[in-house]
Amino acid sequence: MKASIGLRFLAATCCEGDLENYLAAGKTEHLFNAGEMQAFEYIASHVIKYGALPKLETVGLHSDADLEKPPEPALYYLEHLKQRYMDLGLRNSVVDATKLLKGDDKDPRAAVLLMFDACVDMLRTEKSAHLFDFRDALTPVMAEHNAKLMGLNVGIDLGWEYLDRMIGGIRKGDLVSYVGRPQKGKTWFMLYSALHAWEKQSKTVMFCTFEMEGRLIRERLAAMYGHVPAMNLKLGELTTLDRKKMISKLTTAKQANNPLWILDAGMATTIPELLAISRSLKPDVIYLDGAYLIQHENTRLDRFRKIDAIADQIKTILCPLAPTLASWQYNKAAAKKKKDDPVTADDVYGSDVIFMVSSILLGIFQADTPETIHRKLIQIQKGRGGEKGEFETCWDFRHMDFSQYVEKDEDKELDHTG
Repeated sequence: MKASIGLRFLAATCCEGDLENYLAAGKTEHLFNAGEMQAFEYIASHVIKYGALPKLETVGLHSDADLEKPPEPALYYLEHLKQRYMDLGLRNSVVDATKLLKGDDKDPRAAVLLMFDACVDMLRTEKSAHLFDFRDALTPVMAEHNAKLMGLNVGIDLGWEYLDRMIGGIRKGDLVSYVGRPQKGKTWFMLYSALHAWEKQSKTVMFCTFEMEGRLIRERLAAMYGHVPAMNLKLGELTTLDRKKMISKLTTAKQANNPLWILDAGMATTIPELLAISRSLKPDVIYLDGAYLIQHENTRLDRFRKIDAIADQIKTILCPLAPTLASWQYNKAAAKKKKDDPVTADDVYGSDVIFMVSSILLGIFQADTPETIHRKLIQIQKGRGGEKGEFETCWDFRHMDFSQYVEKDEDKELDHTG
């Protein structure tokens, strides 16, 4: 017998194993019928207790549901589940409203109010991911807590422990802005985060560059993935050992679970074009290198209003689809500031909107000194909860290492002895 739409949604959810998407759906209990409720309740209790979605076999052991892997993603079945609920709810409301319009004691006003309440309920169902009743906090709060307790990823990490612990991973709706003057490392840091999401977390990544050709991004990523000097790869001067490493690593890339897509301006130049591509590629996370160069459909906007409009479009159009990271520039005045006059978010080139719409804003602005040859300072100028801070990263082009810098014992001894 064909499984109901509710059971197919639950089966697809368990097969995908994506806790974030499960929680992002919001309150869904009212969408299920009596024959689906046992499986729903078991999955909810499993999530609360273990911070992870159960396997299909586990659900079968603890309920009467016979779940099989369905052909479509969970989101497909969720949309149809909501349609089923709304269709039935509206039909019942029409029947009840019709009764109120019959007989000598008919009450048109009550019929209107009844239909109004039904429509509000339908809207609440459609937007359930954005409306929360605190009485239902048990499942999402404890599920996330237990997932973190067990070392499971909730959200997407950027690859620097200091920052990842502070923000707790990025999620749909988040915009992370990297800001710096030209040639200060924005693209390298974005590539590092993209590679971390793809390699370490098995996420589908879409990396879009508006500053350079896609082949150059591919070359940089290859050097980082193979831990061989990017310049040597670019000039065709890899050593025999590095060449073997490169071939070995790129061969293993074919076995990756998810794709890492690279797009340049030849593929898309506007947010609507990026949206269409994103819907097709279904990325877990989006990177926009040189976001200030994205074009706007309204060609009459001056460059400053255009950047404002682009930042707003990224936040309202792309971020709900997948967490998005974008790079911007500081203005020229920032480069002239003295040491006692720090660079801040007010120095972002062309827009005040970028700071306002960014969930997290990372400042990359540091003078080139002997101390920064192998290290870079990243300033957290805005955290999701208002946090601020800073951390150092490695800046090692021999081994292509841009991870968080950890002070070694010999460094401490050097500092102590002067």
